[in-house]
Amino acid sequence: MGATGESVRRLTDGGFNPAWAPGGTALIYATEGVANPFGRTDTSALWRVDLATGSKVKVFDGDAVQPSVSPDGRHIAFWGLPPGTGRRVIYTIPAAGGTPTVVVDDHAYNWSPKWSPDGTTIYFASNRQRPMGIWRIPIDSATGRPAGAPTLVASGTEDYLGLSDAAAGAFVLPSTTSTALVERLPIDARAAKLLGPPTTLLKTARDISYVAPSPDGQFLAMTVNDATEDIVVSKTDGSGMTRLTNDAARDRGATWTPDSSRLYFFSDRSGHYEIWTIRRDGSSLQQVTHRTEETPLTQPHLSPDGRTLSVNVPGKVGLLDVSPLDAERPIQWLDLPPALAFFVVGWSPDGRALAGNAMGQPSAIVYSTTTKMAATVLRLAPFAMLDDHTLVGQATDNPHMIVADTRTGATRTGDSLPDDLRGSPVLSPDGRWIYLTISQGVAHVWLMTVGSPLPPK
Repeated sequence: MGATGESVRRLTDGGFNPAWAPGGTALIYATEGVANPFGRTDTSALWRVDLATGSKVKVFDGDAVQPSVSPDGRHIAFWGLPPGTGRRVIYTIPAAGGTPTVVVDDHAYNWSPKWSPDGTTIYFASNRQRPMGIWRIPIDSATGRPAGAPTLVASGTEDYLGLSDAAAGAFVLPSTTSTALVERLPIDARAAKLLGPPTTLLKTARDISYVAPSPDGQFLAMTVNDATEDIVVSKTDGSGMTRLTNDAARDRGATWTPDSSRLYFFSDRSGHYEIWTIRRDGSSLQQVTHRTEETPLTQPHLSPDGRTLSVNVPGKVGLLDVSPLDAERPIQWLDLPPALAFFVVGWSPDGRALAGNAMGQPSAIVYSTTTKMAATVLRLAPFAMLDDHTLVGQATDNPHMIVADTRTGATRTGDSLPDDLRGSPVLSPDGRWIYLTISQGVAHVWLMTVGSPLPPK
């Protein structure tokens, strides 16, 4: 469309984070949109669309998001995940396609690459030093290869949330200061009714993205992301926090054993995402799965009897027998059509069903392990199963909780949840409490002038 909003024209049926090619004759876009570097849901390709003809050409078939085109039009910068890993790697690739060149590859969250106006530098956001700051790296404009090491440009007490394209010699930088709260509320889950005010268990500047209460009601397992992304355990009142892992690996999504003595989680510490286990005191770290495939194995959820672990890879749900733990067995993949593939959020209390979020659509899926049949509940993001055919969740288009019966199709709308949730609500194993992770922040917008070109090293 024109600069004043006139002559709107559709170029594609999808696409995210479009970047202009020099001269305004084409756009480069990704097939997955990202607003931050912490969560990814799919493998994203790069495409080029010609504005005059509307013709599209795939530039790169690997994983690539947030493209940025060099001022001379010769290279595209982007970031992506190598197969099966959680590393955020910044690349350049020839504008016509080809083999990507690694620019930055380490265990930091590196994202939002942007070219300097003269094409000699790539600026990017990274948490290699907390908080999230702005970095730059010199680039050989002829080859797209790095010509030196990253150096820090801007850092402070706030997290910078990426960069705009450089215009008039400056970048626009949004930033935020966030506080994470873990709250607990009494609930009547079958009525989707909150029975009292929230109790704040934890208030911290750490980024908390996941909370799992233990079956015995004594502990909370959490994923925290501060200097590193690790599994921590505290008492249910938020006190006595203990870090179970503390290294460069990304450790996520802990699930408890029935006796609350051990946790399963997924981690890229072996080079790509596999399932690991550790005792509640941080001892006996053990790798559970040892696959040769590079696809990420994620989202472990242990059945109520502690014998079967549900897992996910992109587009598939699997079941793994972990009894006994030391006898590794092959993963049994569920025979589901792509439209019914889902990310598991939990088991029914009797272990006869699984529920989760449908992949690629705003719906819940319930899968019966006895009948091998799946049912869909539209416009619902589930967070717990109450029995093998009843689930509770939050509506995908409003803040209300909903209880749905997959046998009768009946639904009941309940109370609203806060609109500043960070991650999905979690129901305690006894069904009496709901745990919420809430993110509160203050945002600012900054203007950063682009400095002189960096000398090659």
